[in-house]
Amino acid sequence: MKQLLPLLLFIICGSTTMGQDYQVLKSNEQYLHNMAVGHAGLEVKHVDFDGDSIFWLAPHWVRWDDDWECYYPDSSSMLGRKVRIATDGTTTLYTANDETITLLTQRYPGDEPWIAYTAADGAYYLDAFVSGAEIQDVLGQTDSVKTFNFQAFNPDGTPATHWFENQEIRIAKNAGLVHSPQLGTFPGYSGHPAVEGHFDLSGIEGLSGVQNIRMVDVYDFDVDDEIHIEQISSSYGVGNVHHTIRKYLSRQDYPDSVVYEVEVKRWSYQGPMTDIDLVYQGTNIETQAIYNNSAFDALPGTPVVQEYEPGFGFFGGYYKIGSYQGFPAKFLPAGAFMFHENPDVSDGCFTEMIDWGCFSGGHTYYVKGLGGPYSFCSAGAPEYTSTSLMYFNKSGVEWGSPLSTSALERLSANALKAYPNPARQSFRLGLDDAQYPLQLELYDLSGKRVAAHTLNTADEEVPVQQLAKGIFMIRAIQRDGGVAFGKIVVQ
Repeated sequence: MKQLLPLLLFIICGSTTMGQDYQVLKSNEQYLHNMAVGHAGLEVKHVDFDGDSIFWLAPHWVRWDDDWECYYPDSSSMLGRKVRIATDGTTTLYTANDETITLLTQRYPGDEPWIAYTAADGAYYLDAFVSGAEIQDVLGQTDSVKTFNFQAFNPDGTPATHWFENQEIRIAKNAGLVHSPQLGTFPGYSGHPAVEGHFDLSGIEGLSGVQNIRMVDVYDFDVDDEIHIEQISSSYGVGNVHHTIRKYLSRQDYPDSVVYEVEVKRWSYQGPMTDIDLVYQGTNIETQAIYNNSAFDALPGTPVVQEYEPGFGFFGGYYKIGSYQGFPAKFLPAGAFMFHENPDVSDGCFTEMIDWGCFSGGHTYYVKGLGGPYSFCSAGAPEYTSTSLMYFNKSGVEWGSPLSTSALERLSANALKAYPNPARQSFRLGLDDAQYPLQLELYDLSGKRVAAHTLNTADEEVPVQQLAKGIFMIRAIQRDGGVAFGKIVVQ
């Protein structure tokens, strides 16, 4: 299932460039943009000079073949392949197939329009003009922003119809590109959410707004920091539970790595999920070394291509910036944002994965300063796996509920019961020391979820009169992440 998620667009500018105003790209800055769906990253790989400055942009997952079927990890970026900036401010954007859009950034409202683009077959052209120049707040700073609009015309000058007509590109005097439609597939428009849409400036890295997250940012701990992690693997009420408490004892920083000494306590359980009794496995002192990771450290949206297994082809995807439990995180999306190589279509073609193995969940999160990966994957409940951050004490700041041995211990010894059972109209839960509100889900014996409710108190009734007669699995998820299972018979 495709999930519409916010898109953060990063642009890394070259190390040397001219210092003129209203410049789309500027030197030594990273521009972060927000889009309605997904994440895409634009990175300047290098800058050439031939009197003008030529910014070569890193590729992004762009679908631009004739049939809109394939994604190519080495084709274009969301802003095109390159950007040329002349000394007079003339800015030329080069699309995936080297068609060009020209912006005269030193023009003002009332100046004559200019031809910004002419179709390769001469069937139409696009006029551009500056429709506005006004003072705006850009990332908390006062800036002057110019708005460029476009109109389509036939060769004889009569109005034409094109999707780019009335689109806007906005450039700030100091901040650079503020708003634009995606241009990687221009002049085509696939309408596909993974490659189409608009992006807006949401931060400049190092100054304000959303930042990239690197591996050393994920594992950035101080001495005495402590995190509690719960891992569950469950299938039809039987599974494994592991609890881990990690306390950081020492830290040593090196140019290419950070090395920690960590006290690690572990508990585990295997068996029915209705009678969980975790067993202490011991305490160890372990060394954890964190190195720079080029694939993970890349900007969100940068294509990441990995081999399945030798001889089994490749899959690709891209990291995104988001949040986990309200904390900044970088994550690898599942499902619609993952692609696999499809040589049956064409060389280098990647198509969307239909089944990533998770009917729900599947994202893998790395949390800034709190470690990872954390994930949840349901492959047809009541079958699922999860790794969850349950508690941390970081530099004296606490969050969550500490695990003595487990939040699930309170739900052991058949604590989840239903009254009455069998039930005809409704039932109540009997949960010892339950933490409300809790999420309750019912599944039939095929694993299909047939009902879901939020219970705020122990007195709330769970209706079942709409269900067919039979046996149903109950799954209760507490506020702190504790999970309990049971059964209910509906008559």
